[in-house]
Amino acid sequence: MEIKNKEKILEILDNAYGYNPFNGCCLMFAEALQMKYGGEIYVVYSKKFAEHAVLFLDGKLHDFAYSLEPESFIKRLNEDWSEGYKIIGYRKFEEEDLRDMKRDKELSSEIVKYI
Repeated sequence: MEIKNKEKILEILDNAYGYNPFNGCCLMFAEALQMKYGGEIYVVYSKKFAEHAVLFLDGKLHDFAYSLEPESFIKRLNEDWSEGYKIIGYRKFEEEDLRDMKRDKELSSEIVKYI
């Protein structure tokens, strides 16, 4: 899945919240992907808790940077992220997950225009 206008999406999120799809707006971005393509919201998690929201669709996990089969997606995150924790799995999103992430259905709808 290709994101058409990443710069515009980054600008929208930065102007609204000062965050991007990897540091506070991952759930909002995953919801925008879901609005456009369907699928289900999932999270990838470490031993401690859910770390990042993604879209699960057609056997792949999708976010702002990647559209990969789950094992490859997790491997890439673990290679690219340097926060000091390791992603060990993925599962369906639950409402208690990612409570600190921004959620704004109106803004997600705006982002859909640029995906």
